[in-house]
Amino acid sequence: MREEFSAKETWSLECRCCERIWQEGYTVRRLIDGHGREAVIWEQEGEAVQPPWSGVECARCGSSQVSAFPQGEAELGRAALRAEGAARADQEAGRPPEERLYSPVPHRSPAPALLSRGLY
Repeated sequence: MREEFSAKETWSLECRCCERIWQEGYTVRRLIDGHGREAVIWEQEGEAVQPPWSGVECARCGSSQVSAFPQGEAELGRAALRAEGAARADQEAGRPPEERLYSPVPHRSPAPALLSRGLY
């Protein structure tokens, strides 16, 4: 096998049980064998390891229910997990699923003067 290229990647990981968030760095090596087939090897500190979406356990609680997100996608993943948890709670309580609309405008709380006068 000959090495085509290797790259350093940082992945964000989040435990679905205790909500711990951490990052781990990997070296990803992509190899081509003599028949043109690709092999990908994930390494940490020179040791071959499982990819971040497989076989990671939380150091805090020991759970294997860990979600992995490539660098920059962690916040999107946390939002998806929160929405998934809320939907599961609604389903268990027998409520219909709540549909949330996307707005490109960030939510702003009402002015304090309106709140103090009971106008909002």
